[in-house]
Amino acid sequence: MTSSSHISKILAGFSTIAVLLGAAVAHAQGAPGDSDSVVVISLEGKLESAPAGTENWTPVAVNQTLRPGDRLRTGRNSRATLRSAAAGEETVREEGIFTINPPRAGSTRPVFELVRGWYYFFTRGQPLDIELRNRLASAASRQTEFLVVVGEDDKVEITVFDGVVDLTNAQGGVVINKGERGVAVPGQPPTTAPALNATNLIQWVLYYPGVLDTDELPWDNGAKDALRDSIEAYRTGDLVRALNSYPSDRVAITDVEKTYYAALLLVVGEAEKAEKTLDSLTQASRFSAALRKLIAAVRNDPAPDNAPPSSATEWISESYYRQSRLDLEGALAAAHSATQASPEFGFAWARVAELEFSFGRIDAARAALEKALALSPLHAAALALRGFLLAAENKIPEAIVQFDKAIAVDGAFADAWLGRGLCRIRRGDESGGREDLRTAAALVPTRAVFRSYLAKAFSDAGRTQLAERELNLSRQMDPNDPTVWLYSALHHQQQNRINQAIRELERSQELNNNRAVYRSEMLLDQDRAVRSANLAGIYNDAGMTEVSVREAGRAVSSDYANYSAHLFLANSYERLRDPKQINQRYETPALAEYLIANLLAPVGAGLLSPAISQQEYSKLFERDRFGVSSTTEYQSSGNWYQNGAQYGTFGNMSYSVEGLYRSDHGQRHNNDLEQRVLSAQVKQQITAHDTIYLSVTDYRATSGDVTQRYDQDDGNPGVRTREEHEPDMFLGYHREWAPGQHTLLLGAVLNDKLARRDPFQELEVLSRNANGGIDDALTGSTRENYHTRFKLFSGELQQIVQTENFTFVAGGRFQTGEFRTQATQNGLEVLAFPGFPYAYGTQRSISPDFQRITFYSYNTWNVTRSVQLVAGMAYDHLTLPTNFRASPIEEGDDTTSRFSPKAGLVWTADKDTTLRLAYAQGVTGVSVDQSTQIEPSQVAGFNQSFRSVIPESAGGSSAGERYEAAGVSLERKFPTDTYAILAGEWLSSEQHRTIGAGRFGPSAMPTPVFPDRLRQHVEFSERSLLFTLNQLVDEDWALGARYRVSHADSKIKYPDFNPAPGADTVLKRSTRFDSVLHQVTLYAIYNHSSGLFAQAQTVWTAQDNNDGFKGTEPGDDFWHCNLFAGYRFWRRRAEVSVGVLNIGDRDYKLEPLTLYNELPRERTFVARLSLKF
Repeated sequence: MTSSSHISKILAGFSTIAVLLGAAVAHAQGAPGDSDSVVVISLEGKLESAPAGTENWTPVAVNQTLRPGDRLRTGRNSRATLRSAAAGEETVREEGIFTINPPRAGSTRPVFELVRGWYYFFTRGQPLDIELRNRLASAASRQTEFLVVVGEDDKVEITVFDGVVDLTNAQGGVVINKGERGVAVPGQPPTTAPALNATNLIQWVLYYPGVLDTDELPWDNGAKDALRDSIEAYRTGDLVRALNSYPSDRVAITDVEKTYYAALLLVVGEAEKAEKTLDSLTQASRFSAALRKLIAAVRNDPAPDNAPPSSATEWISESYYRQSRLDLEGALAAAHSATQASPEFGFAWARVAELEFSFGRIDAARAALEKALALSPLHAAALALRGFLLAAENKIPEAIVQFDKAIAVDGAFADAWLGRGLCRIRRGDESGGREDLRTAAALVPTRAVFRSYLAKAFSDAGRTQLAERELNLSRQMDPNDPTVWLYSALHHQQQNRINQAIRELERSQELNNNRAVYRSEMLLDQDRAVRSANLAGIYNDAGMTEVSVREAGRAVSSDYANYSAHLFLANSYERLRDPKQINQRYETPALAEYLIANLLAPVGAGLLSPAISQQEYSKLFERDRFGVSSTTEYQSSGNWYQNGAQYGTFGNMSYSVEGLYRSDHGQRHNNDLEQRVLSAQVKQQITAHDTIYLSVTDYRATSGDVTQRYDQDDGNPGVRTREEHEPDMFLGYHREWAPGQHTLLLGAVLNDKLARRDPFQELEVLSRNANGGIDDALTGSTRENYHTRFKLFSGELQQIVQTENFTFVAGGRFQTGEFRTQATQNGLEVLAFPGFPYAYGTQRSISPDFQRITFYSYNTWNVTRSVQLVAGMAYDHLTLPTNFRASPIEEGDDTTSRFSPKAGLVWTADKDTTLRLAYAQGVTGVSVDQSTQIEPSQVAGFNQSFRSVIPESAGGSSAGERYEAAGVSLERKFPTDTYAILAGEWLSSEQHRTIGAGRFGPSAMPTPVFPDRLRQHVEFSERSLLFTLNQLVDEDWALGARYRVSHADSKIKYPDFNPAPGADTVLKRSTRFDSVLHQVTLYAIYNHSSGLFAQAQTVWTAQDNNDGFKGTEPGDDFWHCNLFAGYRFWRRRAEVSVGVLNIGDRDYKLEPLTLYNELPRERTFVARLSLKF
């Protein structure tokens, strides 16, 4: 790692963190001027101008516009940075003499006439070409970044960091390429050679912080009086004025004054001159040693062993040095020691504030900052930090004032330009924001992270070449900085270079801990989580679904409060949900993760839902705006799907209004489904620490028999169902007390109405003996009208506490509600005796109560960097309706309670190998109550939260289902871009429930049948084995194979049923169903950088059914092949695709005991259009 990269990290810590906190929310100043104008944006020391042909030199001030053709010169110990629309930024070292002339006739190139001095040119944007000349040589640059040194003898040296420069004189010419140094000596042709240690040539542009406590220096009265103005300026934090106030003709004589003068030389980056001045001391002091240690910290050189620090000056220098050695805790401790040694030293308090901010401790940072500014009101770094703190609160005007103050005090302080640039972008002034980011990068060109931000801004603006150039330069300057790899990956994802994006983001993960120079261990975990969440999304683009879900789980493990990881998990579980909402296994984790993500997300992230989920999970450059997203899908079967949202973020508020419509004609008679969802969400930031969230959803659906059937001829031809939620309301609150300490509160009121009309409702009709026992039963059907309304009130409080090695999530949930249910049954036909008359009819109304009390605690312990243990416990107590679903319904309730342990292990053997183990128990609820929660849904990366475990198509709706879940997974990435996962899961559940039944009365014509009840015990287990293999090939191809085998076993028992021995009854006391499902998926995905993409997929499915199926449903064995092709438009704002499903037109029969989402039963053409603006 280069010394310049460490300089960047040492000096940029707080601004970088502020960006990662989403703090850039301010407005900047006007647009650049005319193409010929040149403005002074930074000045330390003296800059003078004189009209052409005169010696009438006059001082130039910051923000002054220079006249074309005027001569310019910088004074001794001076440095100036100029900006022009035509040539970008130019930084001039001391004692430079030059002229900026307008372009020649017919040219757009400004002409720089350089007499002598050092000049650093940083050109971005259009036009990109400039012309240089001196008395004996000339040069022309093309899209470049370079250093020019013109000596007293007219020798010209040009070092090119990027782009191309043509250097010519009377004797010849050369082309100087990137990484080369060209030299033109009078009377000789120009030559080129490799530029070795090129960054050392521009050390003079770097920024050195002030560390000297002038009150500690043993001044003599004469020097102190002579330098009073300079010393006072230094004390206030105005280092530039301190330098300017130092008499230009004064020669430092005493060691104390030489030490002070050396500190002033560092203001303009003249470290070599400062060291020479310190070398001239008659005797080294602890103050001179402190300055040498600061220089060593900036250069990343080892510092000589000195006596332990005792003064404030030494402690601040020690703080910077410890930070350069990745000891952030030690750096903060040293800064605190500086405040103790000199409580009135404003620089020490500013240093404490900066470091507290690097730990994310906002309140502590603010308290130290106020002390710093009270003592040193013109401390540029402190003013900028105040700007970031205010911006984090969305106090935009106040933040603007602070950034502008920092720039006015010290225009060379790049962090202030960075903050203002990001603020301008946030306000929609993208051009102005990029201009400020460009200035920040030009002021400290060796600071790789600033180039990364500039590259991100170029990428967001669609300026691909400029973005990639900046990313490449940033990588060259600091290949070990993870930020550039992250931004490069996101850029390449937007450019549809998926494989390259994956490789770069994985590299960013590997380098994450390199940011320890300015990030605490806990915040590094948060950074790791950001990278994992983004990586999960890119894995998904390559079809690596299982890999992506596990990467999102890794993000949650690294930082539970990372909303992006929860959002990706929510999207992943959403894709697993049954679109017809019959099999509800994954409803709970999907909805719970969306709720968690929305509560944890900052307002600037917007509202999160399937309709507006981010393609990119890093929101560093998000701005106030309106947004629209839409997804439309049409299938040749007549099915429609439309999902859209209009959303926006404005200051402290974000909102979304969404709509979903689904029309599914079904794949058999009366298998249709129509859904309509309207929702509105609002999030408001109340204070810097508090946000509230409100969601209102109206849901309506009508359907026929959408239950999965083995044989499509067995469907119910008459059942119709209507469900309405009008509306469901969620109110949430999030308080972030400090980094890693969060309180979440979720309240909900749900209104679920369900109506069903079924002319063929199945009913078991019992024969009871004289003792009341059941000795026989027949199956019949009756006409049913069923209505239920479930009103639920739910409240949940959760506390999250994260430290460097522990994560603690604990909470409690209380739910109460009522099921108002009416059910009417009329008529009965017993299947064994068709046409035989029975007298049966019931009409019942019940209002059973529901109540749930839950307490839970989840503890994650990072034992070592490679071993993570998870332990938890949940307690549930439920009061459930005895039977409100299966007519004839009955009044009453049952209770159940359970302590449910949780345990997990994650062992990261190396960066490419992970072993996971998990075990959990739990209890399901009754209805939508189960999914109204924010309890953690995963243990060690395995789902442990279920709406139901038993597939509803096989076992019916459940209530109070007691389940266990266990999993083991081995994940391995090979150096060949190969990814393998071997995982096994085991699920088991049991529930005891009461269902309605009939009972034969005394023999008569017609035979009376009375309402009755039947206890039923259902036991279910599912064991599955999964193996996936994914391969990235070259730049455009991704191949994958997935094999999953699941073995489902179900036992249905009727404990009250006691038939006579040997009796052949329709109803059995115990029946076992057994099914094994094999599924192999092979795919190939092609993603071209032009936006074209294609996918070929083939799926083999085979099922074997035994035991209770008695051979009537043996299973099936079939192949389905699917093809897709499409195009992604600019920055993936739109995507269009077409495809063919089930090319072979193959129907199938599958028993729903093994969970699956329905596949098309005939050849189906599909077209899809997605828009996001």
